[in-house]
Amino acid sequence: MNIRLTILAVLVLISISIASYGQERRGQKYSDWSPVVHLPAPINSEFDDHAAIMSKDEKTMYFTSNRTGSVAGSEDI
Repeated sequence: MNIRLTILAVLVLISISIASYGQERRGQKYSDWSPVVHLPAPINSEFDDHAAIMSKDEKTMYFTSNRTGSVAGSEDI
């Protein structure tokens, strides 16, 4: 795994941990996880897609990918 991807993954995990900790302290509870839903293209693809995160309103998904057009084969958001 390249170093930039590792750093990005660590930062995402730290951000999620901090956000979760803050919500637990405020007493906010969430429901159980729902079953996995495999999304059709262009979400699932033959490219390396990582670190998917949903927006708070759950209408937008952000993730990194090395799809065609990324800078020098790197992963873009």
